[in-house]
Amino acid sequence: MSTKNDPHRRWPGVLTVRVLRLGALLAVAAGLLAVAARTAIVAQAPSGWRAGQPFVEVVAQPSAEAAQQRGRALALGRALRLDGTPSASFRRRDIRDGQVFDEIEFTSADGRRTAEVRLDPASGHARMIVRFDRPSAGGAVTTAASAPNLALGFARAAAVDLPLTAPAVRWDSGLGTWEVTWDRMATGALVPGDGVTMGVFPNGEFSGLSVFESPLASAPAHPIDADRARGVALGWAADHGITAMKELSVQAPVLQWRHPNSFADPTRSDAPDPIARLVYVVGFRYLPVGAAEPTQVDLYVDAGDGSIQGGAAAA
Repeated sequence: MSTKNDPHRRWPGVLTVRVLRLGALLAVAAGLLAVAARTAIVAQAPSGWRAGQPFVEVVAQPSAEAAQQRGRALALGRALRLDGTPSASFRRRDIRDGQVFDEIEFTSADGRRTAEVRLDPASGHARMIVRFDRPSAGGAVTTAASAPNLALGFARAAAVDLPLTAPAVRWDSGLGTWEVTWDRMATGALVPGDGVTMGVFPNGEFSGLSVFESPLASAPAHPIDADRARGVALGWAADHGITAMKELSVQAPVLQWRHPNSFADPTRSDAPDPIARLVYVVGFRYLPVGAAEPTQVDLYVDAGDGSIQGGAAAA
């Protein structure tokens, strides 16, 4: 799945897609409706951002703020040993979720783009750093055991606050880096995709940074229980013919923070809601009619009122 121009990415190659884009979700949902026992969703005129429209737009940035952000990017470049000279700062807005960021590119003396830095306009803190050049051969050989300490050092150098969770380490064979991730938790529940991810090259050099923290709705004072959430999800699955499918299995509901989306309501914008809600994620796995491989559907049931807030699907 492409993550080009996606500000929710980690970085090229070390990318972990934070949300399954809803163009794919809608395609799967359309397939589900085609085999539904009875159709509960009637598509109407869609509103909001739609798949295929531009992701970002340039917005005005006061010259004094632009100069300050360029200075911050320069300091980050020195702290993390980024090669090249920072450009002017350009302020951009993500059309889908409304988030605004300041973007600065680093260019080497011979004109090569070596890095891209995105800063938060309000705080000036780093939100994403992508390193495009590759380090020279040699240096210490980093392992899964040593990568977290190196990543911690880079986080301190970049003045990044880390979530109070244990880091997870994985090797990205495509980019050839270690990816160290601190996931974000809120009120004891995971916020998938949120947190801090740091990239470390095998020789111990910095390769990239992603910081993402979704705004969260208030947690419900009296959340529904898992059994009720499972019942709501089973009702939706019955309405869409899923419970009649072969090899059906239903996974236990899991409390997580998720962004409401148009999975169950195609009249909504393709862009997920920027504010995450506490939901029960109820998973279904089944074999669609005529398919050779099973499909997984995760339905988001609001932990407060039991309404369906969206979902995700993958073949």
